Amino acid sequence: MTAGEGEDMKPSISGSQRGFSMIELMIAMTITLIVSGAIYGMLAASSSSFRREPAMSERQQNIRMAMDLIVADVRSSRSFINGDAVGIAGPSGTTTDALQMLLPTQGCPDVRTEVGNETSGENVNADPATPFPGCYPDDALEIIYFSDGTVGMGYGHNDHAHNTKINFPSGGGVDPTGLNDNIDGQGNKINGLPAGRVPKRIGKGTMVGWRIANDTDGTPSLWRTETGGMYNETTGVWGSMQTPQVPYWKLIARGIEDMQIQYRLQSNFLANIAAPTAGWTDIPSGGVGAYGNMTREVRVTLQARTIGERALAGETTVANVPTAIRGQLTTVVTPQYTLDTLAQASPAPLYK
Repeated sequence: MTAGEGEDMKPSISGSQRGFSMIELMIAMTITLIVSGAIYGMLAASSSSFRREPAMSERQQNIRMAMDLIVADVRSSRSFINGDAVGIAGPSGTTTDALQMLLPTQGCPDVRTEVGNETSGENVNADPATPFPGCYPDDALEIIYFSDGTVGMGYGHNDHAHNTKINFPSGGGVDPTGLNDNIDGQGNKINGLPAGRVPKRIGKGTMVGWRIANDTDGTPSLWRTETGGMYNETTGVWGSMQTPQVPYWKLIARGIEDMQIQYRLQSNFLANIAAPTAGWTDIPSGGVGAYGNMTREVRVTLQARTIGERALAGETTVANVPTAIRGQLTTVVTPQYTLDTLAQASPAPLYK
Protein backbone atom coordinates (compact mmCIF):
# COMPACT_ATOMS: atom_id res chain seq x y z
CA MET A 1 0.00 0.00 0.00
CA THR A 2 1.53 3.18 -1.03
CA ALA A 3 1.45 6.31 0.91
CA GLY A 4 -1.93 7.83 0.88
CA GLU A 5 -3.67 4.56 0.24
CA GLY A 6 -6.46 4.05 2.74
CA GLU A 7 -7.11 7.79 3.17
CA ASP A 8 -10.63 9.08 2.35
CA MET A 9 -10.78 10.52 -1.13
CA LYS A 10 -13.08 13.62 -1.22
CA PRO A 11 -14.33 14.66 -4.67
CA SER A 12 -13.72 18.29 -5.62
CA ILE A 13 -16.75 20.57 -6.34
CA SER A 14 -16.57 22.71 -9.45
CA GLY A 15 -17.97 26.29 -9.60
CA SER A 16 -20.93 25.24 -11.76
CA GLN A 17 -22.09 22.82 -9.11
CA ARG A 18 -22.20 25.28 -6.24
CA GLY A 19 -25.64 26.59 -4.91
CA PHE A 20 -26.78 30.20 -4.42
CA SER A 21 -25.47 32.05 -1.52
CA MET A 22 -27.92 33.81 0.81
CA ILE A 23 -26.96 37.19 -0.60
CA GLU A 24 -27.55 36.05 -4.17
CA LEU A 25 -30.94 34.60 -3.23
CA MET A 26 -32.04 37.85 -1.56
CA ILE A 27 -30.96 39.89 -4.57
CA ALA A 28 -32.89 37.59 -6.92
CA MET A 29 -36.01 37.77 -4.75
CA THR A 30 -35.79 41.55 -4.57
CA ILE A 31 -35.54 41.85 -8.36
CA THR A 32 -38.47 39.45 -8.77
CA LEU A 33 -40.60 41.51 -6.36
CA ILE A 34 -39.76 44.74 -8.19
CA VAL A 35 -40.64 43.29 -11.57
CA SER A 36 -43.84 41.68 -10.22
CA GLY A 37 -44.86 44.95 -8.58
CA ALA A 38 -44.32 46.84 -11.82
CA ILE A 39 -46.40 44.33 -13.75
CA TYR A 40 -49.17 44.48 -11.16
CA GLY A 41 -49.13 48.27 -11.28
CA MET A 42 -49.47 48.20 -15.07
CA LEU A 43 -52.34 45.74 -14.86
CA ALA A 44 -54.10 47.78 -12.15
CA ALA A 45 -53.68 50.99 -14.14
CA SER A 46 -55.04 49.29 -17.25
CA SER A 47 -58.04 48.00 -15.31
CA SER A 48 -58.70 51.48 -13.90
CA SER A 49 -58.37 52.98 -17.37
CA PHE A 50 -60.83 50.47 -18.83
CA ARG A 51 -63.36 51.44 -16.13
CA ARG A 52 -62.52 55.13 -16.22
CA GLU A 53 -63.10 55.77 -19.92
CA PRO A 54 -66.71 54.52 -20.07
CA ALA A 55 -67.51 56.43 -16.86
CA MET A 56 -65.94 59.60 -18.28
CA SER A 57 -67.76 59.14 -21.58
CA GLU A 58 -71.10 58.74 -19.82
CA ARG A 59 -70.48 61.83 -17.68
CA GLN A 60 -69.53 63.94 -20.72
CA GLN A 61 -72.49 62.67 -22.70
CA ASN A 62 -74.88 63.49 -19.86
CA ILE A 63 -73.63 67.03 -19.36
CA ARG A 64 -73.49 67.85 -23.09
CA MET A 65 -76.94 66.41 -23.77
CA ALA A 66 -78.39 68.33 -20.83
CA MET A 67 -76.73 71.56 -21.96
CA ASP A 68 -78.00 71.16 -25.54
CA LEU A 69 -81.59 70.80 -24.29
CA ILE A 70 -81.28 73.80 -21.97
CA VAL A 71 -79.79 75.94 -24.76
CA ALA A 72 -82.70 75.03 -27.06
CA ASP A 73 -85.20 76.16 -24.40
CA VAL A 74 -83.35 79.39 -23.65
CA ARG A 75 -83.17 80.30 -27.34
CA SER A 76 -86.96 79.91 -27.62
CA SER A 77 -87.77 81.70 -24.36
CA ARG A 78 -89.70 84.93 -24.05
CA SER A 79 -88.94 85.80 -20.43
CA PHE A 80 -87.46 84.32 -17.27
CA ILE A 81 -88.74 83.83 -13.73
CA ASN A 82 -86.50 84.08 -10.70
CA GLY A 83 -85.02 80.73 -9.73
CA ASP A 84 -81.91 81.68 -7.77
CA ALA A 85 -80.73 79.35 -5.00
CA VAL A 86 -83.84 77.20 -4.77
CA GLY A 87 -82.49 73.67 -5.24
CA ILE A 88 -80.37 71.23 -3.27
CA ALA A 89 -76.82 71.96 -2.11
CA GLY A 90 -74.19 71.39 -4.79
CA PRO A 91 -70.73 69.88 -4.21
CA SER A 92 -69.26 73.29 -3.37
CA GLY A 93 -71.90 73.85 -0.68
CA THR A 94 -73.66 76.49 -2.81
CA THR A 95 -77.37 75.96 -3.38
CA THR A 96 -78.17 75.02 -6.94
CA ASP A 97 -80.29 77.34 -9.09
CA ALA A 98 -83.49 76.62 -10.98
CA LEU A 99 -84.19 77.85 -14.49
CA GLN A 100 -87.77 78.87 -15.22
CA MET A 101 -88.88 80.53 -18.45
CA LEU A 102 -91.88 81.27 -20.62
CA LEU A 103 -91.90 79.63 -24.06
CA PRO A 104 -94.44 79.85 -26.87
CA THR A 105 -96.29 76.66 -27.71
CA GLN A 106 -95.13 75.30 -31.04
CA GLY A 107 -97.72 75.29 -33.81
CA CYS A 108 -100.08 77.75 -32.13
CA PRO A 109 -99.82 81.32 -33.53
CA ASP A 110 -99.87 84.54 -31.55
CA VAL A 111 -102.99 86.72 -31.72
CA ARG A 112 -102.97 90.52 -31.82
CA THR A 113 -105.20 92.33 -29.36
CA GLU A 114 -107.82 94.88 -30.32
CA VAL A 115 -106.35 98.36 -30.68
CA GLY A 116 -107.85 100.77 -28.17
CA ASN A 117 -109.79 98.05 -26.39
CA GLU A 118 -107.10 95.60 -25.38
CA THR A 119 -108.75 94.74 -22.05
CA SER A 120 -112.28 94.73 -20.78
CA GLY A 121 -112.46 93.91 -17.10
CA GLU A 122 -110.68 90.60 -16.67
CA ASN A 123 -110.80 89.89 -20.41
CA VAL A 124 -108.19 90.43 -23.10
CA ASN A 125 -109.85 91.07 -26.45
CA ALA A 126 -108.47 89.74 -29.70
CA ASP A 127 -108.27 91.85 -32.84
CA PRO A 128 -111.51 91.10 -34.72
CA ALA A 129 -109.49 90.21 -37.82
CA THR A 130 -107.48 87.57 -35.95
CA PRO A 131 -109.60 85.77 -33.31
CA PHE A 132 -108.09 83.09 -31.12
CA PRO A 133 -107.73 79.86 -33.14
CA GLY A 134 -108.81 76.45 -31.95
CA CYS A 135 -105.40 75.63 -30.46
CA TYR A 136 -106.27 77.92 -27.53
CA PRO A 137 -108.12 75.69 -25.02
CA ASP A 138 -110.53 76.96 -22.43
CA ASP A 139 -107.99 76.66 -19.63
CA ALA A 140 -104.31 77.07 -20.44
CA LEU A 141 -101.20 79.15 -19.82
CA GLU A 142 -100.95 82.23 -22.03
CA ILE A 143 -98.03 84.59 -22.72
CA ILE A 144 -99.04 88.25 -22.77
CA TYR A 145 -96.85 90.74 -24.67
CA PHE A 146 -97.20 94.27 -23.32
CA SER A 147 -96.78 97.58 -25.15
CA ASP A 148 -93.71 98.56 -23.10
CA GLY A 149 -91.85 95.47 -24.33
CA THR A 150 -92.26 93.42 -21.18
CA VAL A 151 -93.82 89.96 -21.09
CA GLY A 152 -96.32 88.43 -18.68
CA MET A 153 -97.94 85.09 -18.00
CA GLY A 154 -101.52 84.24 -17.10
CA TYR A 155 -103.92 81.34 -16.77
CA GLY A 156 -106.51 81.85 -19.50
CA HIS A 157 -109.93 80.68 -18.34
CA ASN A 158 -112.66 80.21 -20.96
CA ASP A 159 -112.81 81.61 -24.46
CA HIS A 160 -115.68 84.08 -24.73
CA ALA A 161 -117.77 85.53 -27.56
CA HIS A 162 -116.72 83.06 -30.22
CA ASN A 163 -113.02 83.12 -29.45
CA THR A 164 -112.64 86.90 -29.47
CA LYS A 165 -111.50 87.29 -25.87
CA ILE A 166 -109.80 85.35 -23.07
CA ASN A 167 -110.64 85.77 -19.40
CA PHE A 168 -107.92 86.06 -16.72
CA PRO A 169 -109.86 85.95 -13.43
CA SER A 170 -108.18 85.84 -10.04
CA GLY A 171 -108.97 83.47 -7.22
CA GLY A 172 -108.11 79.83 -6.65
CA GLY A 173 -111.50 78.58 -7.81
CA VAL A 174 -110.87 79.62 -11.40
CA ASP A 175 -107.10 80.19 -11.36
CA PRO A 176 -105.38 77.28 -9.60
CA THR A 177 -101.96 78.59 -10.68
CA GLY A 178 -102.19 81.97 -8.94
CA LEU A 179 -100.63 83.60 -12.00
CA ASN A 180 -103.49 85.99 -12.67
CA ASP A 181 -102.85 87.89 -9.44
CA ASN A 182 -99.38 88.74 -10.80
CA ILE A 183 -100.08 88.92 -14.52
CA ASP A 184 -97.10 91.17 -15.37
CA GLY A 185 -94.67 89.86 -12.79
CA GLN A 186 -94.96 93.17 -10.94
CA GLY A 187 -97.93 92.28 -8.73
CA ASN A 188 -100.70 93.58 -11.04
CA LYS A 189 -103.82 91.87 -12.33
CA ILE A 190 -104.92 92.24 -15.95
CA ASN A 191 -107.39 95.02 -15.05
CA GLY A 192 -104.86 96.77 -12.81
CA LEU A 193 -101.94 97.24 -15.20
CA PRO A 194 -100.13 100.59 -15.02
CA ALA A 195 -100.44 103.13 -17.81
CA GLY A 196 -98.32 102.19 -20.81
CA ARG A 197 -98.40 98.49 -20.05
CA VAL A 198 -101.29 97.17 -22.09
CA PRO A 199 -101.53 93.83 -23.91
CA LYS A 200 -100.49 94.04 -27.56
CA ARG A 201 -100.70 90.36 -28.42
CA ILE A 202 -101.19 87.00 -26.75
CA GLY A 203 -99.65 83.61 -27.41
CA LYS A 204 -100.33 80.17 -26.03
CA GLY A 205 -97.59 79.55 -23.50
CA THR A 206 -95.53 76.91 -21.83
CA MET A 207 -93.78 77.39 -18.49
CA VAL A 208 -90.62 75.36 -18.77
CA GLY A 209 -88.63 74.62 -15.63
CA TRP A 210 -85.22 73.04 -14.99
CA ARG A 211 -84.04 72.02 -11.53
CA ILE A 212 -81.54 69.80 -9.71
CA ALA A 213 -83.01 67.25 -7.31
CA ASN A 214 -82.09 63.81 -6.01
CA ASP A 215 -83.28 60.73 -7.84
CA THR A 216 -84.88 57.89 -5.87
CA ASP A 217 -81.45 56.45 -5.00
CA GLY A 218 -80.10 59.82 -3.81
CA THR A 219 -78.16 60.63 -7.00
CA PRO A 220 -78.35 64.37 -7.89
CA SER A 221 -80.05 64.64 -11.27
CA LEU A 222 -81.41 67.23 -13.69
CA TRP A 223 -85.19 67.44 -14.14
CA ARG A 224 -87.42 69.33 -16.61
CA THR A 225 -91.10 70.30 -16.61
CA GLU A 226 -93.29 71.95 -19.24
CA THR A 227 -95.92 73.23 -16.80
CA GLY A 228 -93.74 74.91 -14.20
CA GLY A 229 -94.19 71.86 -12.01
CA MET A 230 -97.80 72.84 -11.38
CA TYR A 231 -99.72 70.38 -13.54
CA ASN A 232 -100.21 66.68 -12.96
CA GLU A 233 -100.27 65.16 -16.44
CA THR A 234 -101.76 61.94 -15.11
CA THR A 235 -104.73 63.39 -13.25
CA GLY A 236 -105.10 66.60 -15.25
CA VAL A 237 -105.20 68.62 -12.03
CA TRP A 238 -103.39 71.90 -11.41
CA GLY A 239 -101.75 72.58 -8.08
CA SER A 240 -99.14 74.70 -6.39
CA MET A 241 -95.51 74.68 -7.49
CA GLN A 242 -94.13 71.17 -7.12
CA THR A 243 -90.60 70.05 -6.43
CA PRO A 244 -89.13 67.67 -9.03
CA GLN A 245 -91.15 64.49 -8.99
CA VAL A 246 -93.02 62.28 -11.43
CA PRO A 247 -95.37 63.09 -13.11
CA TYR A 248 -94.81 66.83 -12.68
CA TRP A 249 -91.18 66.60 -13.79
CA LYS A 250 -89.25 64.37 -16.19
CA LEU A 251 -85.78 63.04 -15.44
CA ILE A 252 -83.30 64.31 -18.03
CA ALA A 253 -79.82 63.34 -16.82
CA ARG A 254 -78.43 61.61 -13.74
CA GLY A 255 -75.21 62.79 -12.12
CA ILE A 256 -75.77 66.52 -12.82
CA GLU A 257 -75.06 67.81 -9.33
CA ASP A 258 -74.91 71.58 -9.78
CA MET A 259 -76.54 74.22 -11.98
CA GLN A 260 -75.78 77.94 -11.72
CA ILE A 261 -77.68 80.50 -13.81
CA GLN A 262 -76.83 84.17 -14.37
CA TYR A 263 -78.45 86.83 -16.54
CA ARG A 264 -77.42 90.01 -18.33
CA LEU A 265 -80.40 92.36 -18.56
CA GLN A 266 -81.27 95.13 -20.98
CA SER A 267 -81.46 98.46 -19.17
CA ASN A 268 -84.83 100.23 -19.46
CA PHE A 269 -85.78 98.03 -22.39
CA LEU A 270 -87.89 99.84 -25.00
CA ALA A 271 -87.92 103.12 -23.08
CA ASN A 272 -84.22 103.44 -23.81
CA ILE A 273 -83.17 100.39 -25.74
CA ALA A 274 -79.70 101.75 -26.46
CA ALA A 275 -78.88 101.97 -22.74
CA PRO A 276 -75.95 99.79 -21.71
CA THR A 277 -76.75 96.44 -20.21
CA ALA A 278 -76.09 95.66 -16.58
CA GLY A 279 -73.50 93.11 -15.50
CA TRP A 280 -74.25 89.51 -14.67
CA THR A 281 -76.95 89.08 -12.04
CA ASP A 282 -78.49 86.08 -10.29
CA ILE A 283 -82.07 87.36 -10.61
CA PRO A 284 -83.45 87.81 -14.14
CA SER A 285 -85.67 90.84 -13.60
CA GLY A 286 -84.76 92.56 -10.39
CA GLY A 287 -87.16 90.95 -7.97
CA VAL A 288 -88.70 87.74 -6.72
CA GLY A 289 -91.62 86.74 -8.90
CA ALA A 290 -90.90 89.48 -11.43
CA TYR A 291 -90.40 88.33 -15.01
CA GLY A 292 -91.05 91.39 -17.12
CA ASN A 293 -87.61 92.61 -18.19
CA MET A 294 -85.84 91.57 -21.37
CA THR A 295 -82.84 89.28 -20.89
CA ARG A 296 -79.89 89.94 -23.19
CA GLU A 297 -77.89 86.83 -22.29
CA VAL A 298 -78.16 83.78 -20.07
CA ARG A 299 -75.06 82.05 -18.70
CA VAL A 300 -75.58 78.41 -17.74
CA THR A 301 -73.01 76.37 -15.80
CA LEU A 302 -73.51 72.65 -15.19
CA GLN A 303 -71.34 70.33 -13.13
CA ALA A 304 -71.59 66.56 -13.50
CA ARG A 305 -69.96 63.57 -11.84
CA THR A 306 -69.39 59.94 -12.71
CA ILE A 307 -71.83 57.44 -11.23
CA GLY A 308 -71.14 54.02 -9.79
CA GLU A 309 -67.37 53.83 -10.32
CA ARG A 310 -64.83 54.33 -7.54
CA ALA A 311 -61.02 54.36 -7.22
CA LEU A 312 -60.49 56.00 -10.61
CA ALA A 313 -57.69 58.39 -11.53
CA GLY A 314 -58.75 62.03 -11.40
CA GLU A 315 -61.39 61.71 -8.71
CA THR A 316 -62.09 64.59 -6.35
CA THR A 317 -63.27 64.47 -2.77
CA VAL A 318 -66.05 66.83 -1.69
CA ALA A 319 -67.66 66.95 1.74
CA ASN A 320 -70.94 65.07 2.13
CA VAL A 321 -70.97 63.70 -1.45
CA PRO A 322 -69.29 60.67 -3.00
CA THR A 323 -65.77 60.80 -4.39
CA ALA A 324 -66.01 60.91 -8.18
CA ILE A 325 -64.54 62.34 -11.37
CA ARG A 326 -66.16 65.72 -11.92
CA GLY A 327 -66.41 68.05 -14.88
CA GLN A 328 -67.95 71.44 -15.65
CA LEU A 329 -69.49 72.99 -18.76
CA THR A 330 -70.47 76.65 -19.25
CA THR A 331 -72.26 78.32 -22.14
CA VAL A 332 -73.80 81.73 -22.85
CA VAL A 333 -77.05 81.97 -24.84
CA THR A 334 -79.04 84.88 -26.25
CA PRO A 335 -82.79 84.29 -26.67
CA GLN A 336 -84.04 84.69 -30.23
CA TYR A 337 -86.81 86.97 -28.97
CA THR A 338 -84.14 89.38 -27.73
CA LEU A 339 -82.32 89.35 -31.07
CA ASP A 340 -85.56 89.99 -32.96
CA THR A 341 -86.46 92.88 -30.64
CA LEU A 342 -83.03 94.49 -30.89
CA ALA A 343 -83.20 94.22 -34.67
CA GLN A 344 -86.34 96.39 -34.56
CA ALA A 345 -84.85 99.02 -32.26
CA SER A 346 -85.27 102.68 -33.22
CA PRO A 347 -83.70 104.86 -34.47
CA ALA A 348 -81.11 102.24 -35.45
CA PRO A 349 -81.19 98.46 -35.06
CA LEU A 350 -78.89 97.13 -32.34
CA TYR A 351 -78.68 93.72 -33.97
CA LYS A 352 -78.58 92.66 -37.60
